[in-house]
Amino acid sequence: KKNEFHWMTAEYAVNTLRPTKICPWCGTSERPILMDFSATCWYFAQELTNYISDKVPLGMISSAVGGTMIEEWTNNSTLSNCHNTSCGSRACPDKHCGALYNGMVTPFVNMTVKGFVWYQGENNVFADPGNSMAGTGYGCMIGNMIKGWRSVWSADSGTTSPSAPFGIVQLAGGTSEGHGIKMPVFEWAQSANYGTVPNPALPNCFMATAYDLGDPWDKQCYYKKCCVDAPPGPGCSGDRRWSWDKTNFFMGPIHPRDKLPLGKRLAEAAYSVVYNNMKSPWIGPVIKSCSYDKSASQITVNFRSMVPIVVQAYNHTLEASALYVATTEEHPPILPPKQDKNWHNVNFKQAGDYSITADVSQLAGPVTGIRYAWGDYVCCGKLDRTYAPCPPHSCPILSKTKSLMPAEPFFAWINADGKCECIAPQQCSG
Repeated sequence: KKNEFHWMTAEYAVNTLRPTKICPWCGTSERPILMDFSATCWYFAQELTNYISDKVPLGMISSAVGGTMIEEWTNNSTLSNCHNTSCGSRACPDKHCGALYNGMVTPFVNMTVKGFVWYQGENNVFADPGNSMAGTGYGCMIGNMIKGWRSVWSADSGTTSPSAPFGIVQLAGGTSEGHGIKMPVFEWAQSANYGTVPNPALPNCFMATAYDLGDPWDKQCYYKKCCVDAPPGPGCSGDRRWSWDKTNFFMGPIHPRDKLPLGKRLAEAAYSVVYNNMKSPWIGPVIKSCSYDKSASQITVNFRSMVPIVVQAYNHTLEASALYVATTEEHPPILPPKQDKNWHNVNFKQAGDYSITADVSQLAGPVTGIRYAWGDYVCCGKLDRTYAPCPPHSCPILSKTKSLMPAEPFFAWINADGKCECIAPQQCSG
């Protein structure tokens, strides 16, 4: 590695009750403490040191609490900037809101930092995902929190930049806490509803997409111990990839175990956005436009991408294309019913460096919508992950990048003129 990095956790940095475990800046020798450090944060730093040429060591601070909502990490005085937040029927702000902002954020504001990485959201999926344009839900809260953090950290001139870079992890498949039907709209809200970052609502931000990095096995296997572990089954224990007993979960199976791909994506995005290496993509392919040719029964989707896309092989029988087309009389809702027979899985092929085409000749009725990777766990189609794992990077549309960045999920209406229309503020008309 070109550089070294040092790290701390909020607990051990300020822990006065267990003075033997105080570790203001830890190194790799503090192995017991390292086990409490964020794996995503660690791999992010590890990969970033391989990119940057600066000789200044990286310092990483992990300040994290599981099972929390974004409102708890936000200054109470700013919560009224957004409506339909996760406070629900409780008074908002209430005693829960702002608690972690006070206890886990403000103790560090006197430190000058380069930037932030945010990995949270599972406990907000149940609520209104919202829209930054309407000032509602998580779509508004993410930008509101970032503005608040940047403001307090840059209060003294010459310290942290008022536009300090902010990295966001889009939630992984299977981490919706039982609210999977809302997952695609929530992931969209994590980008402030632009479908990509940075954007006007989230300036100087970068994102690591993780919908294709869900744990390879169904989490019910963890509870029921039901995976096949004898020939011809693939096995889920012993010296095998993603083994239950060799690679254990932390705090149960809500979080996927494989954090290395996520750290790589964060580092690649940060290298581009934060360190101004524009030759390195910061996000995977994003829908640019699409059109429906009724006479040819074909839909063409064009992508905006810094490098050419690649369509990897997928299982047609298992409907693992992750691409669906709607046949309805009116525009389909962005949050569909759990069982919606108006959406049909379609296959597609690459049509150029930045486009795909899908044959819809088998569909009956007006074509009114298209979506890709718009679900909770979409990359292996109907595969039963109780008996066979769905590996990371399994969704078919990727960019030719070092960290295999997947295409961003998208949802678009198809109008009577055959042109696509994304829901504002996202644009996909050309």
